[in-house]
Amino acid sequence: MRRQPSTSSEPPRGGVTGSTRAERWDRGLISGNGVHGATMFGSEREHRVTVAHERLFRPLHPPRDPPDTAAVLPELRSLILGGRPRQAAELVERIARAEGYRPPHFTDPLVPGVTLAVDTRPAARTAAPRHEVDFRSGLTTTRWTGLDRWTFVSRDADVVVFRLRALGDARLTGVVALTVPEGDGVPPSRVRRSVRAHREESVPDRTGPTEITAAGHEVGLTYSMSFLDSFPGGVRGVRAEARVIRTGGTATVDGERLRFADAAELLVLLRLTVEHEGRPALPPAPHGPPLSALPADAERLLAAHAREHAALFDTVGLELGESIVESRPVEELLADRGSPALVRLAFDAGRHNIISSTGLLPPTLQGVWQGDWEPAWSSDWTLDGNVQSAIAGLLVTGNAALLLPFFDLLEAHLPDLRRNARRLYGAAGILLPPRLSPTHGLHNHFSAEFCLTFWTAGAAWAARYYHDYWLYTGDREFLIRRALPFMMEAADFYADLLTDRSGDGAPPDAEPRPLRFVPSYSPENHPANTGSQACVDATMDVAAVADLLRNLLSAAEQAPESVPPERPRRWRALLARLPAYRIADDGSLAEWIAPGQDENHAHRHASQLYPLWFEPDPAFADPRLRTAARVTIERRLAWRTGEAADAGDMAFGLVQLGLAAAHLGLADHAHDIVTRLTGDYWWPNLASTHDVGRLFNVDVSGGLTAVVAEMLVQSAPGALSLLPAAPAAWPTGTVRGLRGRGGTTVRRLHWTPDRVEAEVSGPPARPLRLTLPRHGLPRVVGGRAAPTDDPRTHLLTPDGPTPMSIVLTDDTPPPSDTENPSGVRAQ
Repeated sequence: MRRQPSTSSEPPRGGVTGSTRAERWDRGLISGNGVHGATMFGSEREHRVTVAHERLFRPLHPPRDPPDTAAVLPELRSLILGGRPRQAAELVERIARAEGYRPPHFTDPLVPGVTLAVDTRPAARTAAPRHEVDFRSGLTTTRWTGLDRWTFVSRDADVVVFRLRALGDARLTGVVALTVPEGDGVPPSRVRRSVRAHREESVPDRTGPTEITAAGHEVGLTYSMSFLDSFPGGVRGVRAEARVIRTGGTATVDGERLRFADAAELLVLLRLTVEHEGRPALPPAPHGPPLSALPADAERLLAAHAREHAALFDTVGLELGESIVESRPVEELLADRGSPALVRLAFDAGRHNIISSTGLLPPTLQGVWQGDWEPAWSSDWTLDGNVQSAIAGLLVTGNAALLLPFFDLLEAHLPDLRRNARRLYGAAGILLPPRLSPTHGLHNHFSAEFCLTFWTAGAAWAARYYHDYWLYTGDREFLIRRALPFMMEAADFYADLLTDRSGDGAPPDAEPRPLRFVPSYSPENHPANTGSQACVDATMDVAAVADLLRNLLSAAEQAPESVPPERPRRWRALLARLPAYRIADDGSLAEWIAPGQDENHAHRHASQLYPLWFEPDPAFADPRLRTAARVTIERRLAWRTGEAADAGDMAFGLVQLGLAAAHLGLADHAHDIVTRLTGDYWWPNLASTHDVGRLFNVDVSGGLTAVVAEMLVQSAPGALSLLPAAPAAWPTGTVRGLRGRGGTTVRRLHWTPDRVEAEVSGPPARPLRLTLPRHGLPRVVGGRAAPTDDPRTHLLTPDGPTPMSIVLTDDTPPPSDTENPSGVRAQ
């Protein structure tokens, strides 16, 4: 890959080219620095850049407390255990309505800030544009004969940079304006807008090493939009400021617009400022340097930005055979379903999208891009699966710092998370809502059908990312100051929530029974025989809490001084009394552990597979549970392939299936899932989608990265597995930079049908259990290998701090269609 972004007609050697026309914002080329997101679209006459900001959420509803259901919790439990789950959900809604709630209570939506509109007489016309996306710099380019335009969003300057340039002897004549974005939905009517243009003092167009060939004038454009229905803590409005720099020609201010003629180049620097009503829940975003202080030179701005962006993107590199990407049009690659080249393209594009949409906050459903006024699901942070998919690949690809905004978002709302626990369950600790916006963290999005107040697994699920951050980075200060406090508050809630009521009339002095999750909730699915999403003992609830308790016990051993001495005993007691996983009558892993709740595989989520998304639950050493999980994967895939496929074509459910398949060593199943994810959920602008071919969404951008990475490398502290689910369709390949738990880095992993080479580094003098895809004792340079009871697994002891080089040569082909038992488990 090249070290500098291309501005020539050569294809980018860190991205892709295409020619599909983009007439809407969501089909435009996307770029971002996490704070600002820009989409560039339009024709050779109409050039558009719609800009959004990570803090710009339209005020929809003032914060509202969750309903006070703690007082009726015994009644809710009796209804559910008595076989009347729908009535329990309706009781919650009645209580909420009595308090003034009108379901559904949607979160504040992410909305667009402004559209930069440049209308020109084209310098020339061609049949189709040539688009380029450079993943290493974040630069997006569209070219016609005699004309090109490009956009990127600077990381160091926090500014959107748009350049329109005439090529050769051509010149530009047209109009520049800041306008209201024209996406789907109706712009809010109760707003106040203003636009003004003003001429700044004359300055040179170019500074720095390039020769000044022309002098011109700068014009400033200012656009503001104020929401008249704001509330304390909500967004009051947004202000867009643009600095327009012209090379050559003439310009005049015409009301709210700038008219220019015979210009060689137009450079626009644009920034949004989001204003709040009172003090927001999240700290204000810092501003970059004033626009007037930035160089009037696109190349200089790009060079400074590209260094930072490339440092994030270059942490990992993937090649799958002769997967040539850069020289092939994106339309051709997207049509090459299942090809290694398409997998590599989607892997890179997904990483670029998540890197570009992670700023001071994590990616929303649409990252940091928006052009619609009424986006699907408010384009918020949906925490029952979407956000987790988007961030799933950050740690394993060496972008741990980009996970910190997720923790920042949750911790900013800790007072609300505590209030959720008290109001809904009368419990200590914290309870995450299923939907979140920057305004608040109160749990008030639910209905009798989607009885989301019964979903309690959110804090345990989030706690896994806290613990994994510690495992991947070894950041002890983070463990003590952030991870352990969050994890302990999550456990406090579950200690108060869990009950041993089973409804079986057992006497009080009987042997302690398993604890029960009542009420419980498996995201958005319902047992086939009840018709209600309210349930008992959802497998996800049990698995997430078990994972939390195991991780707390492990973390307490690493920082005993930070844990009250009585806590580990309490956690062990809770862990010992959690219900065991159940195999359903159809042989699948039951989605609901309590009996009397029939499986319902006609659903887009796969929440019961939570035990296989991270480090596999130790219970899944049992081959019967592994087989049951395999059956679940196959049932869900079969449903998605059948007549009802369009009802369940949501992408992140496939990510959940893919992670489980990879951790079971089901290489062919995982490859089938990757083929679907890469073949069905991408547009030619390399934005990913929520459903097949529709709804701009970044879930799969992060989720696909995670699935592919876990097919190639899996880890636990002190253990590493190479190629645990590599399919026969990828006979050769190379991956660089994947990280593992316990501080390991796979600097390079290369494989062919008869050879595996790896360079691995980790904590010095710490043994590493290495599992390879086939039998044989590897040759090791920089360490020693000793056999174990498993002929695929070897105990490696490094000689020193330098990386170990490992080579395994074997004529035996790796397994493909059969289950590979080499998935990593904590030792």
